[in-house]
Amino acid sequence: MKKYKLFFVVVLSLCMVGQLAFAQSSSNMTLLSNFGRGEGESLAVFAAGSLVFYGLGSKVQIASFSNPATPVKIASIELTDVIQSLVRTSINSTQYLVVSGGSKIWLINVQDPTKPSLVSTTDVGVGVTCEGVATSGTYAYVAAGSAGFKILDIATPSAPTLVASIDSLSYCESVVISQPYAYIAANTTSNYQGRSFIFDISAPATPVYKSTIMGFGGYHQYMSVRGGYAYICDYNAGLQVVNVSVATNPTNVVTIPSGYRTASIVFDGNYGYVAVGDSGMYVYNVTNPAAPTFAGKIGTTGRAAFVSYGAVTVGGLPVGHIFVSCRATVSGVSALNVSTPATPTL
Repeated sequence: MKKYKLFFVVVLSLCMVGQLAFAQSSSNMTLLSNFGRGEGESLAVFAAGSLVFYGLGSKVQIASFSNPATPVKIASIELTDVIQSLVRTSINSTQYLVVSGGSKIWLINVQDPTKPSLVSTTDVGVGVTCEGVATSGTYAYVAAGSAGFKILDIATPSAPTLVASIDSLSYCESVVISQPYAYIAANTTSNYQGRSFIFDISAPATPVYKSTIMGFGGYHQYMSVRGGYAYICDYNAGLQVVNVSVATNPTNVVTIPSGYRTASIVFDGNYGYVAVGDSGMYVYNVTNPAAPTFAGKIGTTGRAAFVSYGAVTVGGLPVGHIFVSCRATVSGVSALNVSTPATPTL
């Protein structure tokens, strides 16, 4: 199971303290809104401009943040398990969500986001926990917990097929694709030590192992790749930067002690936005990957679990926003204006 699940306890008084801390801990950022509050914990969010898809317990919800201060929920669809991850993709010019949770992968037609429809449910296997999912072309790549790494052909959304399965990768938490490679954040099951992997997926049916990235004693929760560097969210130790320009020989560059529960990262321009649990969201200037510099932070109303970037049109101009899914059941999704990362204004 996810490392952070072991620590999650809902205590109303702590939520109240967290809200007070939010008011006091913002640095160079402004909270615009918080949506879905009180409906369940949110572990996953995907923004497509001002259209935001997010998990809320076992529901997939769709909201319009055209006016970020007053978001509007436009649709919801109930599934059978808690949503762990989701991503939007296009198949034959039709928009779909690929969603993971429990032992299942769901495909949902969202071509009309006001009328989402469940197209297929694929059970990956008994005892499997589909923690993370990513897509590239007509394939879905699944971090399947203790069942390792799975690849599904989703060219026919109504009938996905399993084309590859690698079961010996410890506990796989998440996967990101930067062609021709899949980067899998994973950990040993005995002592929760980071042990992530790079695979060549040029031929999705026959992925080829390239290398292992060892951690510095923490738990690898998520990984994103930018400009030949992998940024690993080490749940215990912070942000770990690894040079992966040579896939067969990743080299550690620097560790940033961003704090406990460092859970995910997303980039826009030269800035990385990091979900850091109860500490909210931190911003780093990553112009120099060997020496990222702290740029700002903001407290969130719940435990920041995942971040996604979307540009929202405000006054006729695109304005950068980060959407943060929060674990606490009172929290939902927060919208943060980051148009000027170091000194954003509302």
